[in-house]
Amino acid sequence: MSRLVPESQAYAALMHESGETVCGDLNTPLKSKLSDYRQIEKRCSNAIMTAFGVVDVDHALIKAYDVRLWATERRDLMNWDGRRWAEDDDAQPFDLEIVPLGPYDAAESFLARFNQIAPRSIRDRESTQTSLTRL
Repeated sequence: MSRLVPESQAYAALMHESGETVCGDLNTPLKSKLSDYRQIEKRCSNAIMTAFGVVDVDHALIKAYDVRLWATERRDLMNWDGRRWAEDDDAQPFDLEIVPLGPYDAAESFLARFNQIAPRSIRDRESTQTSLTRL
């Protein structure tokens, strides 16, 4: 997604689901039933975003792109029957094809993009490099 949004939001887009690295990735219908979980995930995400220097996030823009990407993922990666889902009733998939990556390739792709767009002060911190090599 960081390659789709305006450049000023690329880093925020790359890091936007950082809370899931700690809390795990639950599907939206289940997450909507767990208000405590959502609060915990938000706190984790805020802490990570702050620690990694993500500022000036256009949350509405990131959400809009995320929903469109979700529609694209559904089209390309799931056995989807064509029926609309509630959250993305108006979402149009992007004009691109998603090709799944294995965990190693996904981590390599993330790290390459991180090193390309993260602020230099964040990339140069030893603790950042140590944390990222554990991926």
